Amino acid sequence: MSHVAFKVPDLGPVLASLENAGQKVPPRPGSTGAADVQMVRTPDGDAVEIFKGNIDLIKFTPDAGHGDPAAHRHNRPMSGRIATHHIHLYVPEGADERARDWYVSTFGAVPGIRFRYKAADLPGMTMNFLGQPAALAPTKGRSLDHIGFEVRGLEAFCKTLEAQGVKLDVPFTRLPNGLAIAFLTDPWGTYIELTEGLTGL
Repeated sequence: MSHVAFKVPDLGPVLASLENAGQKVPPRPGSTGAADVQMVRTPDGDAVEIFKGNIDLIKFTPDAGHGDPAAHRHNRPMSGRIATHHIHLYVPEGADERARDWYVSTFGAVPGIRFRYKAADLPGMTMNFLGQPAALAPTKGRSLDHIGFEVRGLEAFCKTLEAQGVKLDVPFTRLPNGLAIAFLTDPWGTYIELTEGLTGL
């Protein structure tokens, strides 16, 4: 996992707040400028990208024939103070399209392009993929251990995954508090939590 990204209406006050809190906010060479996009790091060294509003870099273009209106949310003006934007996954060189297609076929994501990246859009989050020549480590056991999706009808969904040959690391489980969970790992090492019932907690 390379980084997670958020968008805000105005990047200036956010960066000022981070700097006031002791966060280093260095200039980002080769970017569109600190007024539009900035990368900051957590104390553990994990990268968080922050975009201003609706600059071209954040816009998502669905592939032809995939006109889900929800996939155009990043192309409209923001209405809140902050919104999730994307999770950027690095995969082996040449595997970016296969990785995008796996999220499309497994989770019903809308395929498309974000900037120059293969992308798969899901409600609330866009997945971006970039091939890398360097060796890549799986997410499990690292500070960004896993990503998560809330799924309606999780038990049936898990049965469908298993019927398709997907191995669940943790099978469908109903916890005492009513929350249902399961875990799997994508073919490139990203550990994924599936839940149902988070809104009821």
